[in-house]
Amino acid sequence: MVPSWGGMQYGALTYNVFVLSTLLFVGQLEPVPQSIYKHEALSVCRIFPGPGNWFVHSDACFFHESLGLPRSVQPLELTVRIGPVPGRLSGMPFQS
Repeated sequence: MVPSWGGMQYGALTYNVFVLSTLLFVGQLEPVPQSIYKHEALSVCRIFPGPGNWFVHSDACFFHESLGLPRSVQPLELTVRIGPVPGRLSGMPFQS
Protein backbone atom coordinates (compact mmCIF):
# COMPACT_ATOMS: atom_id res chain seq x y z
CA MET A 1 0.00 0.00 0.00
CA VAL A 2 1.30 3.43 -0.95
CA PRO A 3 1.49 5.89 1.95
CA SER A 4 -1.42 8.33 1.92
CA TRP A 5 1.00 11.26 2.20
CA GLY A 6 2.93 10.20 -0.88
CA GLY A 7 0.57 11.27 -3.59
CA MET A 8 0.81 10.32 -7.21
CA GLN A 9 4.57 10.76 -7.60
CA TYR A 10 5.34 8.28 -4.83
CA GLY A 11 2.69 5.92 -6.14
CA ALA A 12 4.37 5.90 -9.55
CA LEU A 13 7.80 5.46 -7.99
CA THR A 14 6.59 2.63 -5.76
CA TYR A 15 4.99 0.86 -8.72
CA ASN A 16 8.09 1.19 -10.91
CA VAL A 17 10.50 0.04 -8.20
CA PHE A 18 8.61 -2.83 -6.60
CA VAL A 19 5.84 -4.05 -8.89
CA LEU A 20 7.29 -3.48 -12.35
CA SER A 21 10.75 -4.78 -11.47
CA THR A 22 9.26 -8.03 -10.19
CA LEU A 23 7.03 -8.46 -13.24
CA LEU A 24 9.93 -7.71 -15.59
CA PHE A 25 12.11 -10.30 -13.89
CA VAL A 26 9.42 -12.92 -14.39
CA GLY A 27 8.85 -11.60 -17.92
CA GLN A 28 12.46 -12.46 -18.78
CA LEU A 29 11.90 -16.06 -17.78
CA GLU A 30 8.50 -16.73 -19.32
CA PRO A 31 6.16 -15.08 -21.81
CA VAL A 32 3.68 -12.78 -20.09
CA PRO A 33 0.07 -13.99 -20.45
CA GLN A 34 -2.52 -11.47 -21.66
CA SER A 35 -4.50 -11.75 -18.41
CA ILE A 36 -1.61 -10.14 -16.50
CA TYR A 37 -2.12 -6.87 -18.38
CA LYS A 38 -5.72 -6.65 -17.13
CA HIS A 39 -4.58 -7.27 -13.56
CA GLU A 40 -1.84 -4.67 -13.97
CA ALA A 41 -4.39 -2.06 -15.10
CA LEU A 42 -6.59 -2.79 -12.07
CA SER A 43 -3.61 -2.64 -9.72
CA VAL A 44 -2.43 0.70 -11.07
CA CYS A 45 -5.91 2.14 -10.63
CA ARG A 46 -5.93 0.93 -7.01
CA ILE A 47 -2.62 2.62 -6.28
CA PHE A 48 -4.20 5.99 -7.10
CA PRO A 49 -7.54 6.01 -5.25
CA GLY A 50 -10.17 8.59 -5.98
CA PRO A 51 -13.81 8.96 -6.93
CA GLY A 52 -15.26 6.34 -9.26
CA ASN A 53 -13.87 6.26 -12.80
CA TRP A 54 -11.74 9.37 -12.39
CA PHE A 55 -8.67 7.57 -13.64
CA VAL A 56 -7.77 5.06 -16.33
CA HIS A 57 -4.59 3.01 -16.52
CA SER A 58 -3.17 4.87 -19.50
CA ASP A 59 -3.32 8.19 -17.58
CA ALA A 60 -0.62 6.94 -15.23
CA CYS A 61 1.79 6.46 -18.14
CA PHE A 62 1.75 10.21 -18.85
CA PHE A 63 2.11 11.73 -15.36
CA HIS A 64 5.43 13.29 -16.29
CA GLU A 65 4.37 14.60 -19.69
CA SER A 66 0.87 15.84 -18.88
CA LEU A 67 1.03 16.73 -15.16
CA GLY A 68 4.70 17.59 -14.76
CA LEU A 69 5.28 14.99 -12.06
CA PRO A 70 8.83 13.62 -11.67
CA ARG A 71 7.79 10.07 -12.64
CA SER A 72 5.27 8.24 -14.77
CA VAL A 73 4.16 4.65 -14.36
CA GLN A 74 6.03 2.51 -16.86
CA PRO A 75 3.62 0.28 -18.82
CA LEU A 76 4.40 -3.41 -18.45
CA GLU A 77 3.37 -4.39 -21.97
CA LEU A 78 5.68 -1.90 -23.71
CA THR A 79 8.55 -2.47 -21.31
CA VAL A 80 8.42 -6.24 -21.81
CA ARG A 81 8.34 -5.80 -25.60
CA ILE A 82 11.49 -3.66 -25.69
CA GLY A 83 13.35 -5.63 -23.03
CA PRO A 84 16.36 -7.81 -23.82
CA VAL A 85 14.67 -11.19 -24.20
CA PRO A 86 16.09 -12.74 -27.36
CA GLY A 87 16.32 -16.30 -26.02
CA ARG A 88 14.38 -16.09 -22.73
CA LEU A 89 17.62 -16.72 -20.81
CA SER A 90 18.31 -20.01 -22.54
CA GLY A 91 21.86 -21.09 -21.81
CA MET A 92 24.62 -19.13 -20.19
CA PRO A 93 24.82 -15.36 -20.65
CA PHE A 94 27.41 -14.20 -23.17
CA GLN A 95 27.79 -17.72 -24.47
CA SER A 96 29.14 -17.82 -28.03
